[in-house]
Amino acid sequence: LIVATRVSDLTLGDGTARAAVGAAYQAVSGPERLAAQANVEGLGVPIAIGFSGVVLLVMRATVGTDGVALPVITSVVVALWLIVAVLVYRGYGVNLLANLRQRVLDPVEVEVNSTGSYAVVQRLLGSTDLRDVRLALDALTAAKHPDLAAHLDRLAGSGDVRGRREALERLVRVEPARAASIARRGLGDPDARIRAMSVGALGLAGTSDDAPAIAEVALDDDDDVKLAAAVAMSQVGDISRHVELQARIASLAHSALSRERILAGRILGGCAGDASIDRRVLKALVGDADPDVANAALDAVHCPADVDVLAHAIHRLAHRETAAAAVDALERSADLSLPFVIEALETPGAYGRHVTERLIRVARTVGGPRATAILRDHVSHLDRDLGLLVMTALAAVSASASPDTPDASAGASDRAINNALLLDVQHAANVVHALVLLDGFAPADPLRSALRDEIGLLRRRVLATLSLRHGAGSIDHIAAQLSAHGTRGHARALEWLDVTLSGTDRSGLAVLEPGVGSGARLGTLARYVTSDSKSAADVVRDIAEDRRDAWRRPWLSACALVVASRLPDFAFDSLNLDLVLAGRPAAATDPDEIVPETLHAIRRSRPPIPSQGTRIEAKDTR
Repeated sequence: LIVATRVSDLTLGDGTARAAVGAAYQAVSGPERLAAQANVEGLGVPIAIGFSGVVLLVMRATVGTDGVALPVITSVVVALWLIVAVLVYRGYGVNLLANLRQRVLDPVEVEVNSTGSYAVVQRLLGSTDLRDVRLALDALTAAKHPDLAAHLDRLAGSGDVRGRREALERLVRVEPARAASIARRGLGDPDARIRAMSVGALGLAGTSDDAPAIAEVALDDDDDVKLAAAVAMSQVGDISRHVELQARIASLAHSALSRERILAGRILGGCAGDASIDRRVLKALVGDADPDVANAALDAVHCPADVDVLAHAIHRLAHRETAAAAVDALERSADLSLPFVIEALETPGAYGRHVTERLIRVARTVGGPRATAILRDHVSHLDRDLGLLVMTALAAVSASASPDTPDASAGASDRAINNALLLDVQHAANVVHALVLLDGFAPADPLRSALRDEIGLLRRRVLATLSLRHGAGSIDHIAAQLSAHGTRGHARALEWLDVTLSGTDRSGLAVLEPGVGSGARLGTLARYVTSDSKSAADVVRDIAEDRRDAWRRPWLSACALVVASRLPDFAFDSLNLDLVLAGRPAAATDPDEIVPETLHAIRRSRPPIPSQGTRIEAKDTR
């Protein structure tokens, strides 16, 4: 009897239990399935057996295993097993459906041919949640089920607007004739969204016989319906209809109502692939005074057909309301927008600082060999802020480049990287030397603060330069450690840099090391570069006039002017104010005119300056 019971237990109990537990693992996502099974069978089952043995030993030592104690405890365990079984049964279906929605399971595993699974798909099709409907349609499409077209036909003709749009768009690809038939019935629907959806589908699946009906819908009061009808007309209409559409676009583009000009831009965007449409009015729409009109026109830019519009799109980068749409238009134009990036980087003041910064970001998004070459050639841009953006963009292009394309950081020649790094180290030595000379002089506090900001910029530039050589990921980690408050992170970062860097790169350590005084930092920098020995007055004069084109920042010049007016025994009138006001060719632009405003404030607190007074008066008046 014992042997028969054991055999029956192994055959029936263990066999069904293992099958049920094995099926339960299928509701767990793939990456977690093996871990769950290993934990249950390798850890959970032995612990459960051991716990059961401990309970039996405790019972035998206390109440004993005779009588009703053991059956009672066994009944409690069985009751708990029933509760767990019900919870697992409920959670299995919920978790399995969640995995299907999130595409955790491989689509190949979803079979729609069996009766049970097809019933599940039918229930999903009847759901009010669009995600369930899409899941069911994806499963039917993957299985190439013969009832797919019938379900799409039913969904496209009734139900929620979003579900109808989803089904109609799919039906256009599966059975265009049936989609066109449903779309014709929807042209007269009272819901403007369904009319727009229907005329759009008719443009894709209809024929030239549908042109009169589409032309009639083009007179609809709703702008979305008008837009869909115009696009559909360009798709199914004949030459005469195209001429009519062209006249309609021109009329809308020259309308006094901004709403109609916006509609003209949207129609041109929808007809981007139609070569028969004259798109010359797009230039005027891009330059429209209404930013909403300009944004609609920028969204319609489609190259190479609209390559002449890109020059007008550049000017919209300077305006906050249209900058985002202009950037998108230039990024869509890919390499065709790169000549403007070259002009902005090579011609100081061609477009202004904000436009140049956005063009650098365009080159970063466009990527590719040509954009990489442009960014590489301007790693040592004379405007240090723009040069930092160029380095950052080049490092990002390198990080996103595919393994099959040349590495952007490798494309940036060692000579360009070395030159940029050495120039930054040399400028850092000049800045630190100026801080040392001005130390302890209270009136020089504004200039010292500006010089410390300059050191911060140079640190970021050195890190960006090193990221071109050693990868953005590693250098970003080092930058995070250097910016932390704890000295332990500083030590680890500096040790990594000391071990990794060699040659010219090691000079950057003198700029990056945190917590070092100006005197000690100047001594470290002296190992790599030299700085001129000057007095405090000579440094202030040098920064204000910038004869050597080394400082290149209006804010530094303005702070130097303030210090010069406060320095004892400094002949303020001896400053070459023509140089101060004109700036240097490579200097950053001064859109806020901080330098002439500072001079004007100094003149109000001092006696009139005899030299170059006419020049200053002209600046003040303007």
